[in-house]
Amino acid sequence: MSLVLLAATALLFPVQPPGPRIPCGPVPQGQVVPTDFVGGRFFARWRLRDSGEARFYLDTGGGFNMLAPDGVGRLGGTPEPKVVDGNTIPWVRIRRDIGDESFPPIPSDERFVTDGRDHRRTIRLLALPAEGEAGLMWQEFARESVRVDGMLGPQWFADRVWALDYPGRRLLYFGTDAVSSIPAGCWAPLGFQVDSAGHRTMHFPRITAVVDGDSVDFLFDSGATTTLTDSARQMVNPGERDDHATSFIIHARFEQWHERHPDWPILSNAERGRGSRMIRVPLIEVAGQRIGPVWFTERPDASFRRMSQWTDRAVEGALGGSAWRYATVVLDYPRARLALITPDGR
Repeated sequence: MSLVLLAATALLFPVQPPGPRIPCGPVPQGQVVPTDFVGGRFFARWRLRDSGEARFYLDTGGGFNMLAPDGVGRLGGTPEPKVVDGNTIPWVRIRRDIGDESFPPIPSDERFVTDGRDHRRTIRLLALPAEGEAGLMWQEFARESVRVDGMLGPQWFADRVWALDYPGRRLLYFGTDAVSSIPAGCWAPLGFQVDSAGHRTMHFPRITAVVDGDSVDFLFDSGATTTLTDSARQMVNPGERDDHATSFIIHARFEQWHERHPDWPILSNAERGRGSRMIRVPLIEVAGQRIGPVWFTERPDASFRRMSQWTDRAVEGALGGSAWRYATVVLDYPRARLALITPDGR
């Protein structure tokens, strides 16, 4: 479908999702974490005691908590190479007291520490170099003029309760407390990988959505990002940034949707660099709430087969900001559940 025809179709036949079925609001009151909302994604700001602030990309579907090369210098850390399974991994240790104590604590990954030192006063993060494959993320941020000192991933979110308020562009923090104001019928289960004793081995949340009548398992991925070509941006996010939140879907499911619904708009060569396609799904259902339309960026089947080794069961893609933009998402990691609240308080 040509871009001109696609634009005309969107104007003539806009998708209006049905209203939510269960009143789930209003948005609960929690600690507001200082954040910037850039391209549909959250960047937390940790105010430093001396001056300035550290800025972290928030990625529930990412890897370790880590620092960018510039962040290592700004926060005063010194890389400490550690050999793990034959690989040398650069870590950096920074003092906890360099920043505002009200900021949700950054956990220190001490699984590989063998020196016996007391590290309760420090935070240990992965230090990624600026060059090579490991530095591609920082290079992409720099290319798009987005300043980041590091990334906070699943370990930061783990074992606590959060609300990602997309319409309000806020991040709310509740510690480990349950959000009692949300009715029981509004919650949907989150899946986490566990060992034989039931202890979590990973903190990558899986959520099930109903798409076109099928139950599809996704990674909950606040960091899912694409960089759009100019023509795709005019259709997906007119007037916004090229780098923007998205959702992902594997090739096999993409083809199934297209075969069943040839009228669902598709953009070819939508993603800068990869040339990946995108498809607009009119409606998805999560936690009893209907949201949409949602743009999905295509990914090879193998990419999420690899991801599935860290989730409790196989996932076919990731739901990111292109889906959650319609709602406040309450993530309760301790109780393994998720709720959606739309702007009308439902």
